Amino acid sequence: MKPNSVGNTTMRCIKHLLFFTVLLSAELSWANLSSSVNRTELALGETLQLIIVFEGNTQGQTPDLSALTNSFKVLNAYPSTMRQSINGVSSLKTQWTLELEPLKKGKLLIPPMSLAGFNSDAISIEVHDEHSAPAHLDNLMIETIVDKSTAYVQEQIKLSYRLYYRVSVDDVAVEELQLNDAVLKKLESKRYQRKIDGQQYQVVEFNYALLPQRSGSLVIPALNWQVDVLQGRTRALFGGFSRSQPYKLRSDEKVLRVKSIPDEFPKDAPWVVANNLILSERWSKDPGALRAGEPMTREVTIQAEGIEAAQLPAVLHEQSSDKFKIYIDSPKLEDGENARGLLAKRTDSAAIVLSSATASLAAIRVPWWNAQSDQLEWAQLKSTELRLAPGQQAPATSPVSGAPEYSNSATSAATPTANSAHSSSTAPSPSWWLVSSLALNILMLGALIYLFFSQRNRRDDALSPTEKNSATSNTRPEQSKQLKFWAEKNDSENFYNELLKFSSSNFSCSPAELANRSEATDELKTQLAYLNAALFSKNATDNNNQTALDLNVLYQALLRYKQATKKQQTSNLQALW
Repeated sequence: MKPNSVGNTTMRCIKHLLFFTVLLSAELSWANLSSSVNRTELALGETLQLIIVFEGNTQGQTPDLSALTNSFKVLNAYPSTMRQSINGVSSLKTQWTLELEPLKKGKLLIPPMSLAGFNSDAISIEVHDEHSAPAHLDNLMIETIVDKSTAYVQEQIKLSYRLYYRVSVDDVAVEELQLNDAVLKKLESKRYQRKIDGQQYQVVEFNYALLPQRSGSLVIPALNWQVDVLQGRTRALFGGFSRSQPYKLRSDEKVLRVKSIPDEFPKDAPWVVANNLILSERWSKDPGALRAGEPMTREVTIQAEGIEAAQLPAVLHEQSSDKFKIYIDSPKLEDGENARGLLAKRTDSAAIVLSSATASLAAIRVPWWNAQSDQLEWAQLKSTELRLAPGQQAPATSPVSGAPEYSNSATSAATPTANSAHSSSTAPSPSWWLVSSLALNILMLGALIYLFFSQRNRRDDALSPTEKNSATSNTRPEQSKQLKFWAEKNDSENFYNELLKFSSSNFSCSPAELANRSEATDELKTQLAYLNAALFSKNATDNNNQTALDLNVLYQALLRYKQATKKQQTSNLQALW
């Protein structure tokens, strides 16, 4: 057999081995176990649903529920299996839905579930004292609940309608709730069971968050409800249909008192009222070890509970001085909810360019009114000192836009957490398939390394010496030509990357320092300012910085400044001689 045919046979074997290795690794890695609940806060006598999902082949196994019996009573358990195929790839999912009733109050823990070597995370549940039962409880009734009768302007009021029933309900309809002096936000509805006087009731809870906009009285009107109750099935020649009887219910009216903004709150600050609030910051680089002219990213985040993200104030503002420049990005607003109501998050980000050895950023202070303690509080971040790293004046190759790494936070109250009703699976315990997968992956890695070096050697052997020299020389273009190339392409980001190198090698400074030199022309300074604004401020299109920037004009100004600098150096040397 010829050497070439042996090599081809070997390569085919390696390719087949890689193919089956990938298939086996995918089969072993796609399995997953997770658990979630529909409620994380409830009262004694009420129930919650625990949903356990395993994605993969259970091989006939079921989760061990014995650890649940210490704190919960398992009322029902419903297994279900679903198989689907997408783009020829089939998947198997098995789900267990459990109805749990807590046996005691306090903070309870749903332990991790285990199945086929996988473990889900534990879930924390908070159980309160048993709620007072409605005064007149029939087989069907509606209850209206507000979590407070007095609130400030824009303070969250949680409104709940609870429908109790011990009959078969087919449908529920209610007239629209309309409030003229409040913003109404619909929250997630809850379904559970509640035991009252020894009787088990099904409960549907419709939740809303109210944000009053005016001081005075706020009236939550009575609403008309219609509940269709199944009465049985009617026989017909071609089958049957369900018969239902409509029942009319009416919820209670509630009158709340809304207070105006307290006098203690600062007059020059935006009004913020929340259950708790956190102020934190993150930096893309260590602010104590920076390079001159090289941008870094600062993110300041406000997280609050019982408020909307649109109500949170801006904490970063565009600034410019002889020591640094700050370019503000558009804020990121996120709204969510937990068992207590609204969650809000606002993230302000800014690109900061330092052009001096040191600079100081002022402290950030945000006043807010604590609705739980009914008092003024301040969330604040300490002032930050920016410093250049010693001996690290070389500019970076590109502006920083990656994920921040350095962080600091100021917490004014308990951390607002989202409804942690879901937990993902953790790494499975070591087993035979894990060892097999590791060995196969190592084998696959070795084969890939072999393929890489064999292909590279074959390609290098095919190149002539002239082609090799040409390929090497093409990787070292002159900086001036690169600047001209990106200027003609009107590519400001790549132009800036080359400008960092060009400025460092020709002028021994960064572009920011170059713009601050007294001998630099006005045209050069202006175009450098337009370039900085175009790169580091998303608001550049609003103030015509993009249209005013001309990279070709900037390139010619750089060449003229370079020539003027050379002439000045030559004249100085001749005078000295």
